[in-house]
Amino acid sequence: MSRKVNIFNVLSSGFSCPDADVTAFFAKTEFSEANLASWLSSIGKTYDEVVEATCNLITSWKAHGIYNAGGSDAVYLPIGNTSAQRKFNFYDPQDTDAAFRLVFNGGISFGDFTIIGNGINGYSETFWNTSDNASNSSGSFATDILSTATSGTNAMGSLGPGTALFWHNVSGRNIEIANGAALTYAGSRDALLFTSRVASNSNESYKDGVSFGSNTSVYTPNTVDVLLNAGSNNGSPSFYCPQELSMVLLSGHGYTPSEVADFHTDYNVFKTALGI
Repeated sequence: MSRKVNIFNVLSSGFSCPDADVTAFFAKTEFSEANLASWLSSIGKTYDEVVEATCNLITSWKAHGIYNAGGSDAVYLPIGNTSAQRKFNFYDPQDTDAAFRLVFNGGISFGDFTIIGNGINGYSETFWNTSDNASNSSGSFATDILSTATSGTNAMGSLGPGTALFWHNVSGRNIEIANGAALTYAGSRDALLFTSRVASNSNESYKDGVSFGSNTSVYTPNTVDVLLNAGSNNGSPSFYCPQELSMVLLSGHGYTPSEVADFHTDYNVFKTALGI
């Protein structure tokens, strides 16, 4: 008797992931085993190991209720080392502005796990803004920084008409939300930084899953898109940053402390599996 096989859940090296979103992502030409071959060789991992690590991450996020929690979120995972691979939003991996795929400008380069700005003119356009995708009472922003460079200012951010959405100020080791008091973190700049708004007057920031401060500043959502490796000053890139960004999350959901902890734990398992 022949065995029925769901061809959509069988990937090129034979590993089967039960999650349709993971399968669809790796079914894209850019993420075939052949097109990831040089990257896999560089990081010392097999195709199956990468797919399995991604499968575990996504199924864990879904189990914790934090996968695309805002409904129109973007998450850029460190899979691949070319512009063609790093541009995709995992939640909606289409090559369109509406899907929030990245467009790289100026001096942007790529490491094994990072998008790297040059601190001069390099930045990434996300096409994601709070007016369309978040609100004044909910929204979260995270980036996993893998370098300790002290020059430059903004790992990511935007400034709209009269109000700052948020700044990840690398040189000052702080995060500023809605022109509120800057929240400063201690220690290395090599960290997963996470900022969450769960109410119109409640912002909290975390470093590696641990809160380092909160404030009550209020902002009005605006149409200015968030940029990576720079700040968007009313739509114009400025304050360029040479940091190496690994993962980036833009969400319309206000993550609770327990959800931030789950996000951090699940992502760290993924990082360990890939050797990040």
